Amino acid sequence: MAKAFKAHDGSASNFAAFPSGVKRQILEWIASAKTEATRSKRVEETATLAAHGIRANQWRGRQKS
Repeated sequence: MAKAFKAHDGSASNFAAFPSGVKRQILEWIASAKTEATRSKRVEETATLAAHGIRANQWRGRQKS
């Protein structure tokens, strides 16, 4: 994850600011991936979203059209 965080400015500090329960949930989601490819994809998604202050693997509700 550190490598992904380095590639996305601000992602590490934003991720660190998430509540501990949210961080644990995201890390469990990453660890539960059955393949390395899926784990890598989830790590990249986590870093990308964290750079924008968005929590990965969170229900966001219905988007308005």
